[in-house]
This record gives sequence, C-alpha cells and structure tokens, in this order.
Amino acid sequence: MKKVLCALLVVLMIFTLASCATDTGRDIYQLYVRANEAMQGIDSLDMDMDMDMTIRADGEVMDMKIASNIRQVIRSETDIDMAMNMKMSMMDMDINTKMFYKDGVYYMEMMGMKMKMPMPIEEIMSQVNTEVIEFPESAIKDMEINDVDDGVELSFTLDGAALGDELAKQMGSMEEMLGAVPSYTFGDVTLRTVIGKDDKFKSVSMAFAFDMDMYGETVQADCVIDMDFIKFGGVIVDFPTDLDDYAEVDF
Repeated sequence: MKKVLCALLVVLMIFTLASCATDTGRDIYQLYVRANEAMQGIDSLDMDMDMDMTIRADGEVMDMKIASNIRQVIRSETDIDMAMNMKMSMMDMDINTKMFYKDGVYYMEMMGMKMKMPMPIEEIMSQVNTEVIEFPESAIKDMEINDVDDGVELSFTLDGAALGDELAKQMGSMEEMLGAVPSYTFGDVTLRTVIGKDDKFKSVSMAFAFDMDMYGETVQADCVIDMDFIKFGGVIVDFPTDLDDYAEVDF
C-alpha cells in the first residue's frame, strides 16, 4: 500500500504541474498559448497547491488532504533548484514532508528521516515542466470564458482519455524511480483558470477521477486540486544546511 500511495502522489504531481499548460479551442486557445509562452519564459516561481482526495483501495475508503508550497528556480535545462513543503492529512495523522532538488540529487525529510538519492535532471524536469500539452480540439468541450477584475476566467471540460495519453508520456521517465509504471484510466476533467492581464496564470482549479493499477493493487481516486501562483521571477530557494548528512537510499 505504501508504494501504491507513493505512485499515486507521483502521478498527481506530474498531472498537476503538467496540466497547468493545456490549450485548444476558439479564443481559449489563443489565451492559453500566450499564457504558456509567458510560463516558458519564467526562470522561477512560487506557488501554493492544495489537493483534496478520496481514495478507494483494498476495500477501504480514505480521505487525504495535501497542502503544499512549491518553489523552483530553473537556471538552465540541466540546472534546477526546487523546494517543496507539504502537509498531508489522512487517517487522523498529519505528515509533514520537505522535498528538495539540487545539483542532481533529490532530498526528502519525512517523519524524522532524512533521505537522498541521485536523480537525473530529466526526471525532475518532467515534474516541473511548464511546456504546452497538446490535445486534439475534440478533447475540449463545454468551454466558457468570462472577464474578471484581474483578467479572464476560463472554464472547460477536458477529455480524460486524451489526458491519459499525455500522462503516459510523462510517466515514462519515472519508471526507474517507481520500479514500474502504473496503468490508469482517467475520467473527464473539469478545469477553471484565471489568466491575469499580464498573460500569466494566476490560479488553476480542477476536479477529476481516475483508476490506477500498480503492484497488483487497484486504486480509485476522486481529486480536487487548487493552485495559486504567488510569484513569477525573483524567487529564491532556501536549502537546509545539513543536506550532506542525509542518508542515501533507493526510494
């Protein structure tokens, strides 16, 4: 069950950070193209992300809430700093986790343990990727656009099968870390985002459900994710001073 939950979180993180950049359809397409171009030109960001999930596995139902802050500085295609503070609440427990990436090494502090492992830049970049995800126009439905005080709000439904195909590409680079790539089926995704007058994303909210099979276990999840972009550019990632003392492990 522990490995399944780990895989679930990896899927959600890749899904979330990649799904910030999706576009197709009438004016929505043009707005998203401009927002994605602006995102690709950003060298650093600070964002909050909350997840509310109901997970069904092994005949049990579990509610999980995650509140996190993510800071990342992309110096080049081969050099990135990242820090993530996450609080996960489930089964009457609160688990605080800190994750860092620096100089090709992934660090994790959780439940009193401090661990590290080498991680190729390609793997971490697949999780913090801000490039456009391409979908056929038929994948977008029920589109709506409204003006708001600080920009425009876009609402639409994204076909789950199209998203699943793209996620499969993203998950390919995670096979070594997870030991296997899960099979999964996505339902449709409802997504709402606000794009500011500066053409940058201000917030993204989405709701979706999926089934995941891995290690002989089946997980069903209903998820709601809310992201707020606090700052673009000028972000500093602070690292603990004792990273050298983290124990090297094979996650």
